Amino acid sequence: MGTDHDDVKLSTMEMEESGGSDSSSEKSSSRGIYCRRSQIAAFVVLALLLMAAVGLLAGLLPQCEVPSKEPINATPDKPEPTMMKTTKMPQVTTKKPQVTTAQQPPTKAMTTEQPTTPVPCNDPWCPLRLPSAVYPEHYKLLLYPNLDTANFTGTVDIDIVVNETIRFPRLHIKEMIILSSEIRPAVDSGSTPAPPLAVTESFEYAKNQFYVMEMAQDLQPGNYVWSLEFQGYLQPNRVGFYLSTYTNDKGEKR
Repeated sequence: MGTDHDDVKLSTMEMEESGGSDSSSEKSSSRGIYCRRSQIAAFVVLALLLMAAVGLLAGLLPQCEVPSKEPINATPDKPEPTMMKTTKMPQVTTKKPQVTTAQQPPTKAMTTEQPTTPVPCNDPWCPLRLPSAVYPEHYKLLLYPNLDTANFTGTVDIDIVVNETIRFPRLHIKEMIILSSEIRPAVDSGSTPAPPLAVTESFEYAKNQFYVMEMAQDLQPGNYVWSLEFQGYLQPNRVGFYLSTYTNDKGEKR
């Protein structure tokens, strides 16, 4: 009995020793790195957030970088200068005839500028004033206006006195047509009119509003009658021989 009891003790002691060794081994093994479940879950959530942020950045960054960098750094830079070189060469050749045509107008301008210099007028009808060698004394005027056609015809006999010899007698006209013109020596009233003097030509000098007669021979000092037949138009404005209307008390236009 005593031995059995001793054996039991020994076995319990061995078990305790073995248990102690096991606990010591567990303690030794428990000394390593360990995490709780909440910490692991937090790490997983952070990892997912980081992955989502990286995905968002990866989706946004190519939209800004790809169109700005990749097309610019691509190869079309090299063919573009070659195309510009080939297209610029014919442009240079086409500009040369344009330069030659552009140089032509100055020659025309020079030719047009030369006649602009005023040429002195030495003709007798160039002065603005009528010559003092001839002055009128009396007018015998007949007018025949036509209110329906707004024109008129007329004749005039002008008694003139010539103080000095003159070849180009002249008078003022404006917006009239001279149908006939003649100068004859003056005679006493009731006598037969003298024949008209010979005329080389007659013309209008519009710059000074002159009607000029070139006599075949110079007019000598004396008395003459200058007869003209003319026609014109009644002016719409109140200048010269003009046409005007009015309305009477009955509402009639006159």
